[in-house]
Amino acid sequence: MIRKVWKFSWIIAMLLVFAACETDDEVDEPLRDPGTFEAEVTGDVEYEIEGSAQYAEYTHPETDDAFFAMSLESDDGQSFRIWFVRGSEFEGPDTYHIQEFDIEGMGEEWVYEVEEFVSFALNELNEEAEMYISNSGSITIDEAPENNLEGDFEFTAIGFEIENPEEFFQVTIEGEYNSEFSEIQFPEFE
Repeated sequence: MIRKVWKFSWIIAMLLVFAACETDDEVDEPLRDPGTFEAEVTGDVEYEIEGSAQYAEYTHPETDDAFFAMSLESDDGQSFRIWFVRGSEFEGPDTYHIQEFDIEGMGEEWVYEVEEFVSFALNELNEEAEMYISNSGSITIDEAPENNLEGDFEFTAIGFEIENPEEFFQVTIEGEYNSEFSEIQFPEFE
């Protein structure tokens, strides 16, 4: 397996620059409507969420480092977002492992397996914003008409309030999506 080191802040910056593409073409019987998702959070906290789904791919022109990300964002003013990130190109339909994200490595260099995904979510539904970091799970990705990707996911995660990262709680996040391709422009990194 290929292992790489990324800075956590680099990953976050890349995810925050999605620019949505509009699609007017009809899709034949997709799992969900194009560009949508539905998910349920259970465990120490519980939510039902739905919203928009987009994915993007990028290869750095100088280093040839590849990046694939899917962003699921709630319809109610960006109050709940889920990201699936992979440090290599999308290799086609499959069920992919979601690896454990090292919470202690946040803000520092982080070593990860490029063939696997990590997932994390930001919840701003409450007064106190919460972050959920993947512990284990899987995401199934199938091709759908019009260059979309559809499938389902389930992962366990460690959650914490961003203002109080000392106390942790456990959740499971599962759902399904039909994700539209999105153009993405990445900021310049050193």
